[in-house]
Amino acid sequence: MLRFALLFAVAFLSVFAALPQDDEGMSDEEFREFITNLIRQMIREEASKPPIIDPDCDAQVVERYLRLMRTLTVSVEFEGTTLDEAADFVRDVSGLNVYVSKDARQLAEGKTINLHLKDVRLKNLLVLMLKALDEELTFGIKCNVLYIGTKEELIKEQRLFIDIYFIGDILYQPPDYKAPDIALPAGDEELRR
Repeated sequence: MLRFALLFAVAFLSVFAALPQDDEGMSDEEFREFITNLIRQMIREEASKPPIIDPDCDAQVVERYLRLMRTLTVSVEFEGTTLDEAADFVRDVSGLNVYVSKDARQLAEGKTINLHLKDVRLKNLLVLMLKALDEELTFGIKCNVLYIGTKEELIKEQRLFIDIYFIGDILYQPPDYKAPDIALPAGDEELRR
């Protein structure tokens, strides 16, 4: 949630910096299209960062897996290790259910991992291990398991809904006109009348 809030804040800052500086401005439809494209681009970039989480997963499972990935530290001595052997290692040390997709196996076929690391977080191990095999490999939480696959297969199932609301009435600041000089009579002037 914090990641999304930061993304949202950065989006609005970059929107105002990226707006065309024409004298005519943009029509409402052009502005809506511009914002929609910008949000889609930012979400695609954010969605490709591991772990990619399927929204249909059980929230408790996701929390447990994320907590383990953040807190569990491991040491590895991978020398000529295949993807399946590395996945078995992750499964054994973490106790997580690990699934390697068919596409990931095909990309990693004939490639091995050579990593010598001490006391690294499980999440960092997964990132480094998969990058050593192929840049297209990533991991996420899908079907309530730690899913190792390609970016394309994990991201394509992300759903994106964009609702745009007109908030001009909230942001409108009325002009600050100079008020006329009006003074109430002082107390002494009232008594003399």
